[in-house]
Formats: sequence, structure tokens, C-alpha cells
Amino acid sequence: ELSINIGDKVNLILLIIGIALIALGLILALYGLHDFKQKWKQKTFYYLVGLENQSLKPPFYALPKIAKWAGISSYKLEIKENKPENLFDELKYHQKIITDDINQTQTSEIYFAGLARVPYLYFIGYAFRNAHSKIKLLEHSHEKTKWFPLNDTDDGQTIAYQDPKDVTSNQDGDIAVSIEFTCEIPTTDIPEEFRDHLLRIKFGAESYSHNQISSRTAIERITSEIINALIILNKKAKSIHLFISAQSSFVFTLGRRYQDGMIGDIQVYNYDAALKRYFWSIKLSSGEMSFQKHSLIDGD
Repeated sequence: ELSINIGDKVNLILLIIGIALIALGLILALYGLHDFKQKWKQKTFYYLVGLENQSLKPPFYALPKIAKWAGISSYKLEIKENKPENLFDELKYHQKIITDDINQTQTSEIYFAGLARVPYLYFIGYAFRNAHSKIKLLEHSHEKTKWFPLNDTDDGQTIAYQDPKDVTSNQDGDIAVSIEFTCEIPTTDIPEEFRDHLLRIKFGAESYSHNQISSRTAIERITSEIINALIILNKKAKSIHLFISAQSSFVFTLGRRYQDGMIGDIQVYNYDAALKRYFWSIKLSSGEMSFQKHSLIDGD
């Protein structure tokens, strides 16, 4: 009888220990889950809506599946104005949202997806230039009309251009750069005063299409090469004028990689397909942005 009582006590003790271990395991699991969700809340997703008929719904489906469940912080930067002058005011407002968030929060990782006019995308990227977080980009497929994340494997895409040292500035100290990735930019579309002072940058194979670069690593490499060319041009130009036909993730990255003091004054132009002109631009000079409207008179 004594042995039976001892056995019962041992079993009871083991049961209590088992329950305690299960409870401890659940507590640790819940704590780990909470900690995991908190880490995802330190990541931020920015979605820029700047084109007509673009979905207002952020493409969470293109993020890691855990992102939406974990409650990733997100900002929808919606452009509601159509007039260029008003677009500039919205750009400054969106830049403030970005810089305030970067300065006030400890964001560990940033995801960005966005479509907008070229100057807008460039200067939204510029707003992230001081972000120390890792930035992961989403790109929009024009064929599938879906967003997809850029991968980290360099696809080996190369670019071709003449030696920047051979490009001269005009009498006003201006040099133009045309980046022609998604389509060719006709010489007649470039303002006449820049045509003899122009650096053209194209893919090595001189092929044009959307989404040619599917690698974040390739975009960073190509951007670095172009930034180096701009630094060379800046040494002999008062202002660099950018005409860009490229995918959104590249334009964003080029703006983000702007180097204060190394590139100098820069002006990014918007092409109006209806007017068939570069009708307006945004200029950055000494850290200050300004809106520039251009004449519609053909220089030919």
C-alpha cells in the first residue's frame, strides 16, 4: 500500500511538471510570436500611386507571405493632382512623410513599390537617400499587370555610352543625359540647346522593353556606373539635365543614389505624350527643389 501511494505521488509530480513545461512552452511560443511580429512591424512598406487606373490597393501579395499577417507598417502615397504645379506640392508633402518616418522610427527594412511620372519617382527615391535600412524593391510587370519582387541575383545586364569626358557643355554650362532603357528617345524630343551636348546611355544590346532588369543587384550596379558618369560630367557642367525612359525601380534607385556635393545641380524632365514635348521638370540646386515649366515651341 505504501508503494502504491509513493507511485501515485510520483505520477502526480510528473503530471504537474509536464503541465508546467507545456505552459512554459506556450508562454515562450507566444513571446516568440510577439517578438517576431514586433520585428515585422519595424519593417515598412511604401506604395506610391501616381498613374491613372493604377490600383489603390497596396500589393501585399508581392511581399513575403508573413508580412501582411504580421502587420507590417505601410504608407500609401497617393498622387491626387494632375496639374504639374500641384504635383510638385504633393511631392514635397510625400517627401516629408518619408523623411519624418525615417528620422522618427527604427525601421529595419523598407519595401517600395510605385508608379508615377519620372521626376516624381526620381525625387521620391531622393527622399530615401539618408535611409540606413535595407531597401527591397517591387517592380510592376506590364505583361501580367502584377507586382513582383526584384531578386538578388545579378542578371548581367550591361549598358553602353560614350566616354563622359568627351561630352562638352553648352554656352550656359548645361549637359544632358538620356537614359533609354524602355524605349529610344528621339533626338528631336531633346530640347535643341542640349542636342550637341548629350550623353546617351542604353543597354549594351540596344534593346528596349519594360522590366529588362529583374535584379536589385543589377540595378544597384548599373546605377553606380551611371552615378560615376554623372560625377565626371558635373566637373565641367553647371547643370545636368536628365531625360529618362526606364522602369520605375531603376528611376527610384537613381534618385536615391544622388550624392550631395558630387553630382551638383540636376534637372529631371517629364515627357508629355499628348504634347510630344518635355513640358516640365523638377530641378535640384544646392539642396533646394524647384518646379520648372518649359516652352512648347519646337526648336526645329
